[in-house]
Amino acid sequence: MLTKIRLKYEESAKVHLLLDVLLMLLLAAVAVIPAFTGHYYNASSDAFYHLDRFENIYQALKSGHLPSLFNFAYSPSNSRVGVAINAIYPWIPGLIFVLPRFLIANPIVALAVGFVILNLLTMLSARVLMQTLTKRDWLIWFGIILYQFNNFHFVDLYTRSAFGESFAYAWLPLVVAGVIQINEKRPSGKYWLGLGMGMIINSHVLTLLFALGFVALYEIIICFTKQLSLQKLWALLQAAGLALLVGLYSIVNLVSLYANAKFVEPDRYLFVVDPWSFLQAFVQNDMRDTAYWAYGLPLLLLQVVLTVAVFKSARFKQWGAWIIAGDALTIALFNWWPWDKFSNSAISLIQFLGRLNSLIVLCIIVATVLYFAQRPVRGKWKILLVEGLVCALSLSGTYHIHQQFLGSSVYHDRLEAKTYDEQLTNRYSFSDYLPVDKQTKKVDYETNSPENAQLKETKRTYNSITFNVQTNGLAAVNLPVVTYRHINYAILVNGKVVSSQSENQPRLVLAAGTYTVSVQAKSSVHPVLLSISFLSILFILVVLVYRRYRSKRLS
Repeated sequence: MLTKIRLKYEESAKVHLLLDVLLMLLLAAVAVIPAFTGHYYNASSDAFYHLDRFENIYQALKSGHLPSLFNFAYSPSNSRVGVAINAIYPWIPGLIFVLPRFLIANPIVALAVGFVILNLLTMLSARVLMQTLTKRDWLIWFGIILYQFNNFHFVDLYTRSAFGESFAYAWLPLVVAGVIQINEKRPSGKYWLGLGMGMIINSHVLTLLFALGFVALYEIIICFTKQLSLQKLWALLQAAGLALLVGLYSIVNLVSLYANAKFVEPDRYLFVVDPWSFLQAFVQNDMRDTAYWAYGLPLLLLQVVLTVAVFKSARFKQWGAWIIAGDALTIALFNWWPWDKFSNSAISLIQFLGRLNSLIVLCIIVATVLYFAQRPVRGKWKILLVEGLVCALSLSGTYHIHQQFLGSSVYHDRLEAKTYDEQLTNRYSFSDYLPVDKQTKKVDYETNSPENAQLKETKRTYNSITFNVQTNGLAAVNLPVVTYRHINYAILVNGKVVSSQSENQPRLVLAAGTYTVSVQAKSSVHPVLLSISFLSILFILVVLVYRRYRSKRLS
């Protein structure tokens, strides 16, 4: 009898999970529709920057090779062939957008499918966090909807096309779920935290710093409240080890490039937020690419209501700490503070304080779910109304931006299937991460070759470029490619290996004649490290599935 009950429970749990995933898949598809109406994508400069690297990855895999860390096949027109974009921006999560290219001929449709997959993973991640906070199904879905459909997330996805930040946003709930579960001595906590932090390492360095700051602050609070134990500390250390294994490939690439090469870093500045403009963005449902990205009026109202409730409450509860943390981060965004004093410090790498919205959104949603989890709720239609309003505002705002926020004045272009390759080849974006001279700290790059030499590009691959060079006499020829210190490049002239006269750009002295000259980045892949990262991800997922199945069997 007990066996039959258990089997029926396990079967119903599996059906419930399947229905949840199918509903999330439907919502993930709905979330993409307004950004692709008219069969085009409204692409920002950030979009072209990342799509260039995704196309490099696609071309490499298509040829049967692992991707290079350097962009040879595609790079922004105001950058240079060979720029190290894939080394600075880890590419493993980018497979979400690359793999559909193998199955779908239309690159715009493939891009839309990639967004559907990313949205699904974001909601699955949010589900893990919400199930950590509560067992009420309707409340779990409330948290998922808020996390997926808030305005800030859609701005990141479609207006800014900040792919690195959007990937990291998808894994942040796993980090929060992990630290909470570790504090509650749940055995799965270290695996969720390790997976979440490892995937953020593979996604976006700045968000990694935010996540590390969050974990550190959370554990400091745990320590001061005398809840820290050796068991919890050991779990945190295990999670750190798992995160390092998951992100090992990306870490080694990034560290080795920074250690060996000097290059142009992004401009340092701090865009602070004007409180009045910030408030207007909420009221007007403004989802433009500005420095004061809002997270939507419904979340702001929840934030205000919960903040008032904190000060009216006779007893301070856990949800109150989360909403106060969200309030503190919100106030920190404003131009009330002398942020200009930090414009030349390490903090200026953030560039936009509005990036902190990802943490603010998390704090508001966790506070909201914990608040409702601790009290009976009557009239759940009100929750459905809030969910509908959140979805309606983000979807309509995205559609408005998609249709109207276009043109050279706002640096947004229509990206269409018929011109996809041409636009990725010729469109400007950013010139960051080009190598610089170690003495002058400037880009050492000559664009002109001597008059007695003619140079024509004949072929590009994912990690090489080939030219036909004709000279009428002895000539010093500058190849339009950038190279980095301590990277193993093969420079071939008519099949023979030669050395460059310059460190950051191939410069060759050629006698009169006709030459086939090629430049290839030879040692730009670490297959063993890549295998370790992928196997670590697989190991964690298998352990989590096994633990979930085992716990249900025991119960």
